[in-house]
Amino acid sequence: MKTPITLKRLQQHWQYNWWKYALLVCISLLGWNLIYSMTAYRPPQEKVVDVYIYGYSIDEGLQEYLDTVRAEKMSDMEQMDAVVITPDETYGGMVLSTRFAANEGEVYILPKTYFQNYASQGWFLELEGMEGLVEKLEGEGVNLERSWRMNTETSERHLYGIPLSALPGLAAHVVCDEEAWVCLSASGRNDANAYRLLELMVNDLLTAPEPAVETEAAPAAAE
Repeated sequence: MKTPITLKRLQQHWQYNWWKYALLVCISLLGWNLIYSMTAYRPPQEKVVDVYIYGYSIDEGLQEYLDTVRAEKMSDMEQMDAVVITPDETYGGMVLSTRFAANEGEVYILPKTYFQNYASQGWFLELEGMEGLVEKLEGEGVNLERSWRMNTETSERHLYGIPLSALPGLAAHVVCDEEAWVCLSASGRNDANAYRLLELMVNDLLTAPEPAVETEAAPAAAE
């Protein structure tokens, strides 16, 4: 004869076996996340141009600009995101170098120390070959002297970055209190489109955005 199921028996069963159900739920959630991570669509690398910003905060205007560029000028891209890497005295440099090693990010905005150190190791693409870039910037009065860095492995000097201050339209969206440079990662896998985006940035953001004009409300009509 089967033992009847009563409320008391259910309570006793739950009291001693609740952890098994909790474990089952956790395993189910973990398995679902794993399946989703493995099967979720990821755009191919040649369709991604992300902008990584280290140590600074940004406003939503930078992402809005990238969305506009992707919609109107680089519609063949599937992803263009602005990503902030939060600085940390202990692990910040490690996180940043890991991003480079993992081929993440095509355009980087970096403070002076990181720009100089990584440029000396040849971690950035050379920019002097971009047609008309140097002439355009110098014609606008931009001093590129500190943007030319020596690659210690080859002993060659190259233009590895553009001062953020040279692009007021970009600097308006990046909150920083020190010198910064815009550069292209040499470890990325989408060099051609990284150059395309940088060229557009130079063309579009050489001037600061015009401040929004506040319109006064019309006076109410007299009754």
